[in-house]
Amino acid sequence: MVDAMSASTATVVYLLASALAAGPLRAQTPDATLHYDVDGVEVLHRVVDSNDLVAVNLYLLGGSAQLDERTQGIEPFLLYAAERGTEAFPGARTEQAMVRTGSRVVVSAGADWTVFGFRGLAEEFEDTWAVFADRLMRPTLDPVALEVTRSQLLAAARAQEDDPDAAVRFQAERLAYANHPYRYQTYGTETSLAQLTAADLREYLDRELVRSRLLVVAVGNVSRVRVEAAIQATLSRLPPGNFAWTLPAPWTHDQPNVDVVERQLSTNYIVGYYAGPPASSEERAWLQLATSVLSSMVFREIRAEGLSYSAGAYEIDRGASGGAIYVSSQDPQKSMEAINDLIDFLGQAQFDRADLRDFTKRWKMDYYLRNETNAEQAGFIGPAYLYRGVVQSPQEYVDGLLEVSPNDLRRAIVRYVKNIQFAYLGDPEQVPRDAMVP
Repeated sequence: MVDAMSASTATVVYLLASALAAGPLRAQTPDATLHYDVDGVEVLHRVVDSNDLVAVNLYLLGGSAQLDERTQGIEPFLLYAAERGTEAFPGARTEQAMVRTGSRVVVSAGADWTVFGFRGLAEEFEDTWAVFADRLMRPTLDPVALEVTRSQLLAAARAQEDDPDAAVRFQAERLAYANHPYRYQTYGTETSLAQLTAADLREYLDRELVRSRLLVVAVGNVSRVRVEAAIQATLSRLPPGNFAWTLPAPWTHDQPNVDVVERQLSTNYIVGYYAGPPASSEERAWLQLATSVLSSMVFREIRAEGLSYSAGAYEIDRGASGGAIYVSSQDPQKSMEAINDLIDFLGQAQFDRADLRDFTKRWKMDYYLRNETNAEQAGFIGPAYLYRGVVQSPQEYVDGLLEVSPNDLRRAIVRYVKNIQFAYLGDPEQVPRDAMVP
């Protein structure tokens, strides 16, 4: 339990207690996802009574579309700095109060939104929420907190450049998203992080923290009345704003490209991005399964030929979707030739649904395992709603994915795995340009 609360925080707790005394608004169905509005704050709430945990994700919508060159990294900067003091819990008391609840705060700044959330015990929900909301709404942002946070974020940005895997992905993003809002780095660059001031953070907080930018997702053993009371006592006091969530425009390229960066390494690193359909399209499921099949085939073939210890493909799970091929190899020419052969094969192969059965069974089991906890379900429900406009469970979504046919998979390869934007990090003398930009 938190102690020594300010008058402001005492008011929040009083309002929470008053709402709780009124009792539940209506009967609830455990393990059903509720969708409701609290004073202009949209809520998705999955009641799970099989454990005594709760996971909350607060989505600050917009992501990179809210940024420019100067403000890159500003949202995680704000949220991490707030850990070192808020108006109700100054200085170290913010972290101490959260520790006493046994809860853990999460911050994740993505291309389409920033997630600010917590994982904790259902019985501590009100006390955790009080600290959580104050950290979001009323950070003190004192000079010491800002400089400690700045140094940590700068260290992380520099570490990314030192890690070849991270550096080549960042290089591929700069090429693929050159004319798209995704080009802005949500965790910031060394330049932007060094320049952000307390005044910048305050101004951004006042301008951007509005109810219309928020989506609350709660999964766990907490009632609707408790969630509504928590929001009414805190987030409902924010300005309404006029933000309207829309899917970002697709990023596309009409020809392949390769960007080469020389670096003395023991191997060469290649990542290639290809653009997909909007996340709301049924064809996103086609590309998701096609990319998964391609990844499995690339991994097996490249390793079987002794060309690499690391190769495959992965989905770029964003509103403007896509996929990526990657390989690190001392023989990039043969590696790229093998990858191209597999892409051509999948675009022309004649196979039936039975050929996919074993693969999809393994894929389905893996997907369920990755979405079995409250936190993982919270991380699924929000994007499913924002991208596809439906309130959906992981099981419902995966059942739809398993309806993808071999023809759909083939069409996805032909339509989307092309005009690939390649980043190459390593020996420039070994660049397989003819295999990357035919």
